[in-house]
Amino acid sequence: MLKTLGWEEFFDRYDTKLDMSGFIGSIIEFFFVIVFLSISLEIIKLDQINIILQEVINYFPNIFISILIFILAIFLADFSKKIVLVKMEKRKMSYSGIVGNIVATSTWIICTLAILYQLQIVQTLILTIFIGFIALLILIFGLSFGLGGKDMATRILKDLEEKVK
Repeated sequence: MLKTLGWEEFFDRYDTKLDMSGFIGSIIEFFFVIVFLSISLEIIKLDQINIILQEVINYFPNIFISILIFILAIFLADFSKKIVLVKMEKRKMSYSGIVGNIVATSTWIICTLAILYQLQIVQTLILTIFIGFIALLILIFGLSFGLGGKDMATRILKDLEEKVK
C-alpha cells in the first residue's frame, strides 16, 4: 500500500527498508512475550512486577489504534491532495499545487495530533493545539471569504432573498 503512494522512494533515499508487516509483526510478538511473561510472574507470585506488566499490556490497544490512524493518514492526505488538485485544475485555477499541499499538510497535522492524543502523550496540550489549529482554519476561511468574497456573498444573499420573496 505504501509503495503505491511513493513512500518507498522516500525510504530508499535514506537507505532504509520499508517493512511495515515486519514492524507490526514485531509489535504483536512483543505483546505475546509480555502476556506470557505476565502469566509466568503471576504463577510465581511476583505481583508488583506483574502489575507493571499489566499496565504495559493495557497500553497496547493505543499503539494499534495509533498505527491504524497513521495508515489512514497516509491515504487520507494523498487522497485529499489529489481531489483538490483535480478539482482546481479542472476549473483552471492557479496555485492548485500550493492549495493541495496545504490540504495534505493540514491532514497530517490533525492526524499527528490524533496519534499523540491516542498514545496519551500530554493530552491537555494536544487538545489545546488541536482547538487552536481548528480556530486558525476557521479564521483563515472566514477572513478570506469576508475580504475576498464580499461581492460573491452579496450576490448569494440577494439570490436567496429573491427566492424567499
